[in-house]
Amino acid sequence: MFTSNRALAFAALLGVSGLFTQGCNCAKPRVDKLVDLCTPNPCHNGAACVQSTGECNCTAQFTGPTCANDIDECDAGTSACDPLTVCTNRDGGYQCGNCPGGYAQIGDACVNIDECEMNNGGCDELVTCTDTTPGRTCASCPNGYAGSGDTLCVDIDECATSHGGCDPLVACTNMPGGYSCGNCPAGYEETSSGACVDIDECAMGTDTCDPLMDCTNTPGSYKCGDCPSGYQQTSAGTCVNINECLTNNGDCDPLVSCTDTAPGRICGSCPTGYSGSGTGGCTDNNECLISHGGCDRSCSAPTRPAAARAARAPTATPATASPAASTSTNAR
Repeated sequence: MFTSNRALAFAALLGVSGLFTQGCNCAKPRVDKLVDLCTPNPCHNGAACVQSTGECNCTAQFTGPTCANDIDECDAGTSACDPLTVCTNRDGGYQCGNCPGGYAQIGDACVNIDECEMNNGGCDELVTCTDTTPGRTCASCPNGYAGSGDTLCVDIDECATSHGGCDPLVACTNMPGGYSCGNCPAGYEETSSGACVDIDECAMGTDTCDPLMDCTNTPGSYKCGDCPSGYQQTSAGTCVNINECLTNNGDCDPLVSCTDTAPGRICGSCPTGYSGSGTGGCTDNNECLISHGGCDRSCSAPTRPAAARAARAPTATPATASPAASTSTNAR
């Protein structure tokens, strides 16, 4: 029986038992089993081997005819690592590093953390927290505070330095973030710069002194002088005229009238027959001493009223006519 070499090779390839017989009446070949090209397995790293061809279907992490070559996903840019992390190639894969500060790692992605949403981002409660990518920024402490918004803002006691700039006459009150100056005391007015300037009540005419008194300005107040002569000061501080005529006829002579003035008083003139003044005293004139008073016979001076005699010294006794005179008169 003749069997060609080619037929034998084909029979061997197909695993057919028996030989082809010569001639047209040869029996059909019988297949017992296919040849296993994947034994032994030529593929590496978990690749699948195709039995009919012996080819290797590599996993995503390897390449090459037998899948023996590792793919560097980090270098190829095929890793799922976030750009903010470090990609490290591993045999058959890769490893993503940790997200930097200010980011939360969700899977392989880095998501910004809004630090301001919790406890004002750690900033002082007086300042504004602004979220950044990454981290956050604390604003500066407000006016009137020292320190840093990142840590702590401390109130500045402005009153402890130069009285806060307030006038020395007023109170300086420290407040959170500032201070307050009190009002100027009575007798002072506040200028636009906050200084207290003395008010001259005397010059402005706002004093309560009597118009007859002198007004003297003092720091924050004024002082009223005494009432002038002829006036007395009341409990209300006013000057009231004194009626001197009500006491001892104003020291005028009893023979004259006393007229009250404001101030003082005026004494009338001495009546006829008297010399002097109503103020210093009226003295009776003894007319009999001068030309016998113009009398022909005896001359007698009039008598001073009793009240006047009591108040004044007695006047000289009038001279009486001599007998010779009387005789001489009778002889006429």
